[in-house]
Amino acid sequence: MDQSALITALRAERDELAERVRQLEAVLQDDSWVPSEWRLTRSEVVILNLMAARQLVSNDALFIALYGNDPEGGPADNILGVFILKLRRKLAPHGLVIETTWGQGYRLTEPSRGLIGALRRHQAEARAARIKAGLREYAPKSMFGGALAR
Repeated sequence: MDQSALITALRAERDELAERVRQLEAVLQDDSWVPSEWRLTRSEVVILNLMAARQLVSNDALFIALYGNDPEGGPADNILGVFILKLRRKLAPHGLVIETTWGQGYRLTEPSRGLIGALRRHQAEARAARIKAGLREYAPKSMFGGALAR
């Protein structure tokens, strides 16, 4: 492979990886399933989404999810403990528990993972119902066929 082709291939790979990172960041920041009465901050939503996606989340993974690879080092190391403390206090009244695995990181208990899964499914179903209702309201009736067609 000549140098020009190698550069082109490396640029394509870089662009693909950048897009994957963008998509993963969007997933981590998705708060559409989180009830507003929980009053979670953006950082707390990122932490909760990461914990819901993984069995165990290390401090390094949390730090990268929140701050990326900040060459300045980001905030003080104890900030993650502060976030976890605040998140535990906000989630506890709703039956969600974050456990510490000493020397490894944090995780949601299995019952908590189940509650989050149920909440996500419920929110997705509610969103689909709203979309469907909106389509029926504004779309031509023939679009749905059957009993709605005239």
